[in-house]
Amino acid sequence: MRSIWKGSLGFGLVVIPVRLYAATESRELHLHYLHRADMGRIQYRKFCAVCDAEVEREDIVLGYEYEPGAYVPLTQADLDALPAGPGHTVEIAAFVDAGEIDPVYYHKAYHVEPGTGGERAYALLRDAMAEAGRSALCRVVLRRKPSLAVVRRYGTGNLLMETLHDPDEVRSPDELAIPQEVEALEKERSLARALVDHLAAPFDPAAYPDPYRAALNQLIAARIEGAQVARPRATEPAPVRDLMAALEASLKQPATIH
Repeated sequence: MRSIWKGSLGFGLVVIPVRLYAATESRELHLHYLHRADMGRIQYRKFCAVCDAEVEREDIVLGYEYEPGAYVPLTQADLDALPAGPGHTVEIAAFVDAGEIDPVYYHKAYHVEPGTGGERAYALLRDAMAEAGRSALCRVVLRRKPSLAVVRRYGTGNLLMETLHDPDEVRSPDELAIPQEVEALEKERSLARALVDHLAAPFDPAAYPDPYRAALNQLIAARIEGAQVARPRATEPAPVRDLMAALEASLKQPATIH
């Protein structure tokens, strides 16, 4: 595994050298657009909308559109001159109850590994947070982007850093038509609770594989081998006309997800 960031984590006057490693990776199959006639790869070139000509990379600058058609141009030198934030030293600002952080704020996870000489301080911070039942809140700069982050114990003994969305990045559902006070029959409530209990299970993401990805892998492998692939017919669920009947029928279904 290759580290994506190297720096230090400040714990009061204690400085812990650490390295970060991406904790997740995408297993998505990437499909490309091809020219039907000759299977040539489709390329996306950069054209200027004013002079209708292809533009070289060195002639491209960034810009912020502050009103329709009006831009403030920004060069890489402009961005380099901005304060970069905490740099490679991350100071813990507070210790918080991770249960107070809504999951919608979580963005990306990184494994935290202690650097040479930081093993004892790393273990001390990890164990102190576990005993207190709290996680560390800090701000970090990863790939030139400052982010609020939380460091918490993960697994049997390592620390995990998860970057967070800023509050203004989380969209409010206030404009949505969400039912607030909807009256339900007592029997409906009872059946709904019984259905929740019926489908209750320990969290095990490996128990719910992605059937689309598996089928796509099978399709691609079969096409490579020149074989035909049988396609199962998709079935549409029947519309629910009677809520009570639907709840009762659901309780008779096996408590498994495929």
